[in-house]
Amino acid sequence: MSDDPKWLAWREEGITASDVAEGATGQYGKGPVGVVARKLGLIDDTPTDEQQARVDRGHALEERIITAAEALHGIHVVGEQMWCEHAEHSWLRCTVDGLTADVPEPTMDKITGVLEVKTRFQHTPRPWDYWRAQVHVQMVGTLSLIPL
Repeated sequence: MSDDPKWLAWREEGITASDVAEGATGQYGKGPVGVVARKLGLIDDTPTDEQQARVDRGHALEERIITAAEALHGIHVVGEQMWCEHAEHSWLRCTVDGLTADVPEPTMDKITGVLEVKTRFQHTPRPWDYWRAQVHVQMVGTLSLIPL
């Protein structure tokens, strides 16, 4: 997903959950100014090889983590990597790792939550503020879900 040109262009046309989390917390060396500068093309945000390897590692583990979450918590996960826009504010965008439900093939009214999968290396700090902000925006973005 992270190298899909259509997905990258779609993200650049709006404000994403990651943008809000980066701007609100200053995580990953950004704050509000850094997010805006990147959106305007004033700074290059191309990941280093090490950063890309971490992203790829996380994406490779997502399916296994989702399977484990379903088994351990008795939930069903649907809509993996769904692109979502808020119904009234189409500039608010998020890509969810999944939506949770109590039934295997839910209609939208049966969705119970947003699933965000995170991986990290041992002894790496947990950026709870960033994750919290990101998931809150995902919840707002999916309240009036328009899957694309």
